[in-house]
Amino acid sequence: MSERTDSGSFSRVLRPESSLVLPGDTVLADARAQLPANLVPLRVGPGITALPDWNRPSQLIATRAGRLRYAPRMHVESNQRRYIPYVNDVVVGVVVDRVGGDHYRVAIGAATPALLPLLAFEGATKRNRPHLAPGHVVYARVTQVPTPQRFAETELSCQAPGSAKSWTSGEAIFGRLAGGTLFRISLAAARQMIRQDAPVLQQLGKQLVFELAIGMNGIVWVKGRTTRTTILVRHAIQHGIRSSPTEARRLVRQLIEAVSQADTESMQTL
Repeated sequence: MSERTDSGSFSRVLRPESSLVLPGDTVLADARAQLPANLVPLRVGPGITALPDWNRPSQLIATRAGRLRYAPRMHVESNQRRYIPYVNDVVVGVVVDRVGGDHYRVAIGAATPALLPLLAFEGATKRNRPHLAPGHVVYARVTQVPTPQRFAETELSCQAPGSAKSWTSGEAIFGRLAGGTLFRISLAAARQMIRQDAPVLQQLGKQLVFELAIGMNGIVWVKGRTTRTTILVRHAIQHGIRSSPTEARRLVRQLIEAVSQADTESMQTL
């Protein structure tokens, strides 16, 4: 293990976060080097590959143009439109149908649907498990993807590592998302909102009560106490993803005032 501990040594071995990279650029010059604490253990996502291969990595190389990000794992953020699944991605998907007696087929916005085992829920058994139907929405994590060495269908799970909360408790991290509405945002925006609490979400949380699930596949699920709240949150996210704290505060205030005015006018017409 190399004994590089100062920031200068890190910068010679590891490309700084938020750097712009092109295909072929070196992201990590020495895969055996000591890394900053926030990158241990090292997890790699879209846009990065290993040389000569993942079995014997010596370097990490960018495979597409974009901005280098460290969280939630090292990846290259770009404006790609097609979602490519990676292990441990959290996704929002829609059940398409049931496959045989063991799996559900779930659309996650990738080239092909993913498979969700019937018993891949916390505490699920053959007699006591969720019964999903086409159109049901689920929040899950990716546990298996195809690789160059092995063909396999993308697989999901609604089990969270280290969690013991049963799917029946209503407190499980993953599972079916009942009610609410779905909408899409860009993949880069979804990863940004997962990586850090966006100002627009902070402002919405101060003013409204709602449930929210954001998938790395760019699909967002939101459910408010009322239909108006749901629509307001959706509109705020779609128009304020990259807003500054000041802009987010102004946007949310204007939306709430517009909804309140509409409610007042509708009451006056009764």
